[in-house]
Amino acid sequence: MGSFLILLGTLGILASFVMLIVRLVAKKGLTFKQIAVLAIIAIILDIAGGALSPPIQEGYKQGQTQKPVTKVSKTEQKPPVEKNNNNSPSQQTSNNSSKENNISSTAPVKAETNNSINIEKITIDKSNAEINKSNAENESQKDPAVETLEQAAKDYLGSRLKYVVVNSLLDDQKKKNVEIHFRGSDNLTTKYIRLGMLKDSAEVFQKIFTSNIPIEEAVTFVYFPLKDKYGNTSEEVVMKVYLKGETAKKINWDGVDKLHFDQVADDIWIIPALREE
Repeated sequence: MGSFLILLGTLGILASFVMLIVRLVAKKGLTFKQIAVLAIIAIILDIAGGALSPPIQEGYKQGQTQKPVTKVSKTEQKPPVEKNNNNSPSQQTSNNSSKENNISSTAPVKAETNNSINIEKITIDKSNAEINKSNAENESQKDPAVETLEQAAKDYLGSRLKYVVVNSLLDDQKKKNVEIHFRGSDNLTTKYIRLGMLKDSAEVFQKIFTSNIPIEEAVTFVYFPLKDKYGNTSEEVVMKVYLKGETAKKINWDGVDKLHFDQVADDIWIIPALREE
């Protein structure tokens, strides 16, 4: 309907324009008043048709229903997200691997073992080590067994002893799980470094398992300087030796081969660099 009225209005305006020209040139046809009336009617039809056309109506409805746009003030804007500059786990793993392949000593390092490797059982990270160290310091003030075990380890290791962690079993407070953290000694070759660490672990086990303190299981954590690919050196765990109390009871400490204690221990973990001859 709207389009039809627009068409009539447009034709009316054109007709009025033509009649006006004829009137001015030929002095014939409708009077100026009649032409003006015709033009006004045509304009009204044109306006009515525009108002009734669908596009105009839809635009009007959208204008009525559209929500006003609210400007966001500077204080409401979200702050930019800071980028995380920490290394990803894969990068950290890569850094650790590179350290394992560069041991700071007089020669590259490796160790053979007939025992199956179970890293999960005796693996400990730095954060846990610090927590255990703190717990050990607190427990040493309450439990005399802690002081006894620390002294037993120190009698052999001396200043190389870093710290000892002692935890009591939940079902039997007298029985202990023990961790001995100490620094390994440097030597001429990686083979002698490895054998020296095994002997140190055996000697420490002998000290604590013969201290009359009931021990369920014990682990030695041996530290040694490692150099990464960037040339940075840090002290890291390079060997872990695990021994159960029931296994310790079977050992003749005076006759066992302590240089090859990996054949006696319940479990052992060594970094790849220490396995080299």
